[in-house]
This record gives sequence, structure tokens and C-alpha cells, in this order.
Amino acid sequence: MTQNCTDVAVGAFVLSIPRLRSKGSTPQVGGDMTVMDTTQKKILVIEDEPVFRTTLAAFLQRRNHLVYQAENGQQGLAAMAVFQPDLVLCDLKMPGMDGHQVIQCISRRFPDKPIIVISGQANLEDVSRALRAGAQDYLLKPITHWQALDHAIRDVLSH
Repeated sequence: MTQNCTDVAVGAFVLSIPRLRSKGSTPQVGGDMTVMDTTQKKILVIEDEPVFRTTLAAFLQRRNHLVYQAENGQQGLAAMAVFQPDLVLCDLKMPGMDGHQVIQCISRRFPDKPIIVISGQANLEDVSRALRAGAQDYLLKPITHWQALDHAIRDVLSH
């Protein structure tokens, strides 16, 4: 059975709040994840793989973003409605409501919200389907160059 945008149950999702640094403090470095001063944005991460979701949230927090984590499409849509994030990062292959359905629902209900897909699905059909549904960018997992994600986020938020 295919779920639609109205079949959303509010589930448990995680809010990650970045640590505040005092003015003049030096950026902290963690691997290739150097902290940059940016305007704080609310970012919703919809990802079913807990290790990648947590790593991605930590990276975004180091960039001074307020991060909401959802482990599936239903939780993601509930978080979208409640928290009104500035940007959505969404996986495609998830149990229950897949990322394509999530993108369609978000694009229909919140047409001005940018969506970046981060997925291990590398075939052209998945990429084009996600972009046609409303995603603004598509990045492949695993992310090895975190600067590419930074650039994609800045790019979609500047439009």
C-alpha cells in the first residue's frame, strides 16, 4: 500500500542543538569537518541509517546549524510540519515511505523548501525522478568530500 501525504503519524524525532562558541574562539577541527561561521539554519535530516544520520547531524552542528533528525519518511513529514526547517536532506531508500514519496509530499505542501537528496542510489532513473519530484540537488553516499555538501547547502539556500 502506498502512503500519501496525509498519512503522517507524529513519531519520535531528535533535535540536535549546536554548542555555542564565544566570540573570537577558534574553529574546532574534527577530521575534515572544520567549523565555519555561518548563519544558523534549521536543517531536517531524514535518514534511516543511524550511523550516517548521526555523523551528518554532527557535521551540520559543527557548521552551527540547528538539526532535526528523523529516521523515516513519516517522522520526516511530521518534523517538517512542526519545525518548518530551512532545508531538508533526505535519503531515498527507506522502509515504509521512501524518499521519492517524501520529496513529492514536501514539494506539494511546502513548495519553496529546498531539498537535497543524499543517497547510495546512483542510477540515473533515481536521480532524475528525485529531481523531477522537487529535489534541488543530489549527492551520493558515502560522502567523502564534506566540502561538496557544504557547497550544495550554501547553493540551494542562496536561491
